[in-house]
Amino acid sequence: MHSIPKILLVEDSPALAAVYQEYLRKIEHSFFWADSLAKAREFYQKHTPDLILLDLKLPDGDGLDLLHAWHAEGSDASVVVITAHSSVDVAIDAMRFGAVDFIEKPFDAKRLLVTVKNTLQQRSLKEQVDDYKEQYEREDFYGFIGASKAMQAVYCILEAAAS
Repeated sequence: MHSIPKILLVEDSPALAAVYQEYLRKIEHSFFWADSLAKAREFYQKHTPDLILLDLKLPDGDGLDLLHAWHAEGSDASVVVITAHSSVDVAIDAMRFGAVDFIEKPFDAKRLLVTVKNTLQQRSLKEQVDDYKEQYEREDFYGFIGASKAMQAVYCILEAAAS
């Protein structure tokens, strides 16, 4: 089933939020904006976005703290960090806490669009693989026991031959 991805932008500048929303108009999505960490937390608790575009310097704190908290909770959302205050250490911390990409401001529409498309596509592929695994990986099969790839192949052969 195809669903429209929910994108949450966490950015304290209304002007930049409008620009980024315009950059993304070419792709199908639902766009939400939070101008603080508190509003981002609130939105996340209610709606769990598919993709979060996270600025690091916000009026009520550091976006890395929020990223760390989401990562510790086992968040399923893909996070792309966007910031004007970057360093190698900050980028490493962001990736360690689960960010899938790191974009340094200023950036153009193409950079954001490619990043968002790639992230959403990667997410979709992961969901397909997870669905496949859930449907086809078995711990046992009519008395046979085993979950290795080799046993999964045996189960498939037996299932195909059975008919």
